[in-house]
Amino acid sequence: MTGRRAGRTLAAAASAAVLGLALAGNAFAAVIDVTTTADESSAGDGCSLREAVAAANSDGTGPGGDCSQGAGSDTINVPASVGHYVLDGAGGELSLSSDLTIQGSGGANTVIDGGGTHRVFEIAAGAHAELRDLTVTGGRTATPAPKGPGPDNSGTPGAESVGPHGDTAPNGGGILSAGTLALVGVTVTDNATGNGGDAGPGGVPGSAGGAAGGNSIGGNGGNSGHGGGVAATAGSLSVVDSTISANSTGHGGAGGDGGTGGAGDPGTTQGLNGGWSRGAAGGTSGEGGGVWADTGVAVSVSGSVIADNTIGAGGRGGDAGTGGAGGAGALGSGGNGGLSIGG
Repeated sequence: MTGRRAGRTLAAAASAAVLGLALAGNAFAAVIDVTTTADESSAGDGCSLREAVAAANSDGTGPGGDCSQGAGSDTINVPASVGHYVLDGAGGELSLSSDLTIQGSGGANTVIDGGGTHRVFEIAAGAHAELRDLTVTGGRTATPAPKGPGPDNSGTPGAESVGPHGDTAPNGGGILSAGTLALVGVTVTDNATGNGGDAGPGGVPGSAGGAAGGNSIGGNGGNSGHGGGVAATAGSLSVVDSTISANSTGHGGAGGDGGTGGAGDPGTTQGLNGGWSRGAAGGTSGEGGGVWADTGVAVSVSGSVIADNTIGAGGRGGDAGTGGAGGAGALGSGGNGGLSIGG
């Protein structure tokens, strides 16, 4: 198959996928109009985007009862606004769990903004979602908290102490999808995954009790999340006439430093060896600054630009601490001091 023919086939497949979503939504469709840019769910304050999504998911009228009732495959109309639709309430990201279309009024006029504190959309497994003619921006996934040191094993002869490994940041800075997702005329920009979590340093290993000194080893740094703009973990992803740019993945978390290796005990003829101190490896950066799709996800792209996205750097390796002292030999040689090894 030639490149030109393959491109036409890909475009046709993408158009068919989007058309299939549109046709599926016509059977028992409800139209829900958003009437306020505020991110609220209170009664009497208008139908917010958050309430409209809740109404569509539940076939209800939203938490405040201010929206048209959802029914089957819904279309949510989000009108043009001078300001952004900022998701600054306590609800976090917008979770789409039913079959729905969110229809904007053009990328410059309908901007849905995560406010730099959480991702914008999550599409659940089994859901069919289509985003049209809008911008998704300001999405962020969290950087996990750094870990503390490894356990204090000073009371256990020869026991090593390993620092906790760093946690991995969540995927999908702007959009995370495990369902069927189509982006049509959508701009996805300025979204990011968090950095990997920093690992903990090695703690206090065992020394006394007729044993070689225990090792003090840092934990491995956590990895950054994948898909700064969009991450698809299952299902399918169709990108039509859209732009995905200026998104990024975070850096890998730092590897934990090694602590001080345990001292080797004295011996009758030869002292026992001291424990190691070893720093650990840093975490990896996330893949797919713009788009990342897991193995098995069906992806089609037509008439779109995916460019100028970046990935972070790998995390630094942990520094070595101090190797444990070798024990003295009463009649012969002393034990070897422990090694110090950086991550």
